[in-house]
Amino acid sequence: RKKRQAKQLKLQLQAEERESESSQREIDSEEKSLADRVEAFRKRQEKQQEQQFQGQEQELEVAKQELEDNEKALSDRIQKQIKNHESEEQQQAKRHKELTKQEEQSQQRTKAHLAQLENQAKQRRQDLELLKQEEEQQQKALKEQEDLAESKLEQIAEMEEKEKNLKTQKKLLADKEEK
Repeated sequence: RKKRQAKQLKLQLQAEERESESSQREIDSEEKSLADRVEAFRKRQEKQQEQQFQGQEQELEVAKQELEDNEKALSDRIQKQIKNHESEEQQQAKRHKELTKQEEQSQQRTKAHLAQLENQAKQRRQDLELLKQEEEQQQKALKEQEDLAESKLEQIAEMEEKEKNLKTQKKLLADKEEK
């Protein structure tokens, strides 16, 4: 009788072991499936974030181009004004003031737009640190272009002042010659 009981117990233990192994295989399979789904989700998230960041980069490029176009347009307009400097000094000064005001407003709008884009880009940088250096280089290049444009505007203003002084001196000389 004891042998029969021992045999039954042994068979019961073997059946439980097989059931345990089967359960473990199911658990392993589920864990692998879950890990695969997590990895697929992570890859989708990374791709989506990268696409969003690229969209921000394109907007930044457009804004940068707009600023360059504005600076060139102002430079061209001022050069044209210098060429047509034979008009009365008061009208010339008034027109130049209006152009400068318009350009300042345009630059403020462009800079505000750039500031908005930079804030959005900063949020993306947390998820896309590998692209951070590239964006910083673009920001530096944009700042150098702004500085260069400001320097050009100062040079143009100096040229106008010199030409104005020269015209005044010519007028004084002409008046002296008349006397």
